[in-house]
Amino acid sequence: MNIRTILVAILLALGITEIKAQQTHVIEPAVMEVNYHVIFGHNYDDYALRIGKNVSQFFSYNKLRFDSLSNSDEASSMIIVNEMLEKSKQLNENKDAPVVESPGYGDYLYTGLCKDSISVYCQIMFNNFRIVEPNPVLDWNICEDSTRQIMGFTCHLATVKFRGRLWKAWYTEEIPVMQGPWKLHGLPGLILCAEVDGFVSFTAVGIKTDNVTPVTFYNFWREKFEDIERTKYLKKMKTSYPKGTKINVLELE
Repeated sequence: MNIRTILVAILLALGITEIKAQQTHVIEPAVMEVNYHVIFGHNYDDYALRIGKNVSQFFSYNKLRFDSLSNSDEASSMIIVNEMLEKSKQLNENKDAPVVESPGYGDYLYTGLCKDSISVYCQIMFNNFRIVEPNPVLDWNICEDSTRQIMGFTCHLATVKFRGRLWKAWYTEEIPVMQGPWKLHGLPGLILCAEVDGFVSFTAVGIKTDNVTPVTFYNFWREKFEDIERTKYLKKMKTSYPKGTKINVLELE
């Protein structure tokens, strides 16, 4: 066994792993993109669920725009400043308040990138991490008698307790896609609305099936990501920011 092999074995045993930086690249064609309007407190954002045959992704449109503009060869400091000001206006109704990032704003989430798993590319301060976990099984309670119209589709209510929060989801069997925003999935139809009372709501406002942007791996900065377990990441997030910093997280445990 050579020295390189021994070092790799030691690193793996210690749980210290790092994947190589990947450039932004197309993963596969997308068949659908769902636009979700996100409300959290008095603030709001817009997210995309882009679905391919094997892989889907979920991310903030504002995060994507900021990353792409910031890393553009043509981008100037003035463009970056204007983008940040625009983001501030979009995210906050109270213009005198500090910008509050939406829950999961900095994450690029991919389902199926690794087989039967969810991969989250995320950041704490200036440190980049990758979380890979098995696709969670959600124990939904379906309330078929509760219906609601969203974008002209008849939706049924389902609830689930997931990682410390009680989610209400409205899904439609008229679109037989068992996916939804963030990590929510497993219902017999596309989730068009998901919410946690008093915290956050994701509501579909647009669905595109023609000329959809491909499912794409985004890494404009060509960063390297350190592998980390999900629970360790949550603990690290709680201790990495200055005391009193408000962090909006979708998972509490």
